[in-house]
Amino acid sequence: MFNEAMITQRMRGILIPKIEQAFEVFISENHLTKVKIYPEDIPGKLLESYLPAAVKEFQKVNQDVENSSADEIDDRIADYVLYECDIGFLLSKIQFIFDEEATLQGVRDTMIEMLQNTSPYDQVHRDYWVRRVNKVRHVHDLAKYADRDHLDAFVEEKAADWKENLQEE
Repeated sequence: MFNEAMITQRMRGILIPKIEQAFEVFISENHLTKVKIYPEDIPGKLLESYLPAAVKEFQKVNQDVENSSADEIDDRIADYVLYECDIGFLLSKIQFIFDEEATLQGVRDTMIEMLQNTSPYDQVHRDYWVRRVNKVRHVHDLAKYADRDHLDAFVEEKAADWKENLQEE
């Protein structure tokens, strides 16, 4: 006989790679590969928040599962996850958990620190960089610049007048 704990265990094993795949798509589509994402462990949070409801829904739809073999139950669970938990659905759940404002603030802080510690940009007053960085309103727009290799591109595209703001020695 299969009970809720066994179904939960089997569904967890199938959901984990799907959620991780959806999270990788989310990170890639939003240019977040180089930044710290808030809250931490979104895949784990999604799994723990969604799994109990998914198990209950599976049991409701598959009430005849009591007399099924382990292989039949595994097939039904796999089908359920395939059809009910597609990438689009998981992406919407991830977007709900994702804290864009906290992640954006973390990227802003990183960008300002890099600009203040990279020559020749370190010759410009911090307030100028804060204003320029804060003008970018979406994390996916700013995150693509969040490493030293792309700092020049940020300055060129978002702060072309930086030389006019050099501090007087």
